[in-house]
Amino acid sequence: MRIATRLLAAVTLALVGCSSAPVSTDITIVAVYENVHWYPACATSPIELGGRLFYPLPYGAPPVDESQYPLPTANSRAGEDRGSIDLSVGVFLSVSLPRVVPPGPGDDVGTVTEYSDGMARFDSESGNVAWLTLEKQYYGYVC
Repeated sequence: MRIATRLLAAVTLALVGCSSAPVSTDITIVAVYENVHWYPACATSPIELGGRLFYPLPYGAPPVDESQYPLPTANSRAGEDRGSIDLSVGVFLSVSLPRVVPPGPGDDVGTVTEYSDGMARFDSESGNVAWLTLEKQYYGYVC
């Protein structure tokens, strides 16, 4: 019984030690899109970038480990800039429908960084961040 207890303690310590080590990542920046016009108010409107459809992560999704994703530098932007994209989504309102809050200054314009693992990050000029994925998302809410 003592041997089993000591073995379990040794394995537990080894696993705890492994989890505190920094995780290496092979995630790289694939492209940087500047001056993208998109308003993620409801986080349900996909974006087409480079011929592919990216879906916003739904509200309540597990948080993205941002430490695994490099941010673009001036050098990566210079070589990867794909130009401007206008992805504004028109919202038509009815008296009986709830309103979507209109974008504030800089909320609907920003930079999208595309990553090698199929994720993308939208950084608005006002400082808001929205994460997107190539995996089709299903939203449990209507905006």
